[in-house]
Amino acid sequence: MNPQPETQTRSISRRTIVGAAAWTTPAIILSVASPAHAVSTPGNPVTPTIEFLSTPPAVRSGETFSDVVISVTSNGATPVPAGTLISVSVSPLKFSDGSEYQEFAASGTLESVSISGISSAGVAGGIAVPVVARYSTTIAHAFLNVDEVRAGGVYAWGYNYSGEVGDGRLGTRTVPSRWLGNEKYTAITGAHGTFHAITTSGTIFATGYNAYGVLADNGTANSGTKGPQGPAKTIDGRTFLASRFGQANSCLDSTIFTFDADGRLHGVGNNPGGNFSINDGSTAGTQKGYNGYIPVGTEILARNPGKTIVSVSDAGWWRALYLLSDGTVWNAGSNQRRAMGNNGSENQQYLAAQTITASGAPLTNIVEAHATQDSSVYLDGEGNLWGAGKNTYGQLPGLGAKGAVAGVAVPLTRPEGKRVVKIWVNASDLESVFAKTEDGVIYMAGNNTTGYGSIGTNKPSVNVWTRVIVPDGKTIKHIEFGGEGGLYLMTDGTVYFAGQNDTGGPGTGVTAGNTVTMTQVPLPGPAVDIAGTYMDSYAVIVED
Repeated sequence: MNPQPETQTRSISRRTIVGAAAWTTPAIILSVASPAHAVSTPGNPVTPTIEFLSTPPAVRSGETFSDVVISVTSNGATPVPAGTLISVSVSPLKFSDGSEYQEFAASGTLESVSISGISSAGVAGGIAVPVVARYSTTIAHAFLNVDEVRAGGVYAWGYNYSGEVGDGRLGTRTVPSRWLGNEKYTAITGAHGTFHAITTSGTIFATGYNAYGVLADNGTANSGTKGPQGPAKTIDGRTFLASRFGQANSCLDSTIFTFDADGRLHGVGNNPGGNFSINDGSTAGTQKGYNGYIPVGTEILARNPGKTIVSVSDAGWWRALYLLSDGTVWNAGSNQRRAMGNNGSENQQYLAAQTITASGAPLTNIVEAHATQDSSVYLDGEGNLWGAGKNTYGQLPGLGAKGAVAGVAVPLTRPEGKRVVKIWVNASDLESVFAKTEDGVIYMAGNNTTGYGSIGTNKPSVNVWTRVIVPDGKTIKHIEFGGEGGLYLMTDGTVYFAGQNDTGGPGTGVTAGNTVTMTQVPLPGPAVDIAGTYMDSYAVIVED
């Protein structure tokens, strides 16, 4: 990196709904209230049934659950006809449109209803919330777990030119070092050379490079040897209270997106090309900076009354894409490589441009949307992948040859034909896409120059989905990236690194060569969250 900063079909696993087995998490409980009987032979009534085929693992408060799949039959074997309405309530959780109750039209198959995007925003941790499905007079419940909030201290290492590591010293750190201070943190994210972390009280502290005022301290001085700076401020000097970070991945640019305590999206730092979707006159050449948090996405919301912003993904110096509660995707900034997918001209500036498909219709039913420097990748509620922009490194299998450009969203190939349930991206100039399929396997495609993809080599995976090599017995929960390294958080709280070692990425004192399969980072306890910066700094919240 730079020596110093620059300004198929789902396979059905049937689970009994009476007397749930111990391994079923969460447990599924069925209650039936005077079941309706279809016309049948006397003494052999036909009873409709409801069964939860798939329920997702627990999430932290503010996060979104993976899919819930429900099977509804008229007689215990025959799926109800296509179009049959199945009512589902999730209160106090919310569907992607913000409602707590909806009716879904059955598909006519055993997978009658598949529900994506149930959100735990605003729900306290440490509870199990019943999802209630009703057909006729048959009722079934599946409990979705919202984990208790976990908190701890931040441990950081790697490139430390501007004080990113937060331990009161400058210079590269090759082993994890704890941030100064006694704050307890629940979530962390990164930017160009900056970390932001949310405390248990909702305040934010930040370290590192302060270009454009991204530390949100109403100034522009780096944190240097002072350690974490905070609490973060709004642009008018008030303390900013956060509910969760808004960005889908650590940013390439000096920009951070965060939802406030009322769920409104804010941004701080650089607004290149108009990424913030606010009409402040920013262009790619004359971008403005904000040294305190301000509301963002206002131009997009003005075109979408009644909708809310679910997440935002920043592509670096030029554009950002916004996922809305109705499953559509909107963009703001400069249309570099036509990656907005709006069929617009390259490098044209937009404050609110909607991603569309080849037919000209809006891209819909999107549950995740991520930006790399030259492209965008989208995951829909059916487990399909879509892509737009330039396939610079073959990170978008199915879009076309390496280097091909799509100005609208086009279908991508599924890894080994399997349904995808989660995606991540390396948003730096080393562009790649990672996809988790329904069987839990992780794949990557694109640039792998330093071996950060943990596929056993530092060669790229061009237009091909390659399996990520994961340590035996481990399951990946989350992935973040520095510029040239990948950080992998496992479900058991252990953290692993793969990639270039020059800034001490493995956290073991090693600074030479590349790590092409994951190596464990030594930490004093289980990790809660992870983050990286473009300048190859890494940070982990370790539970106290």
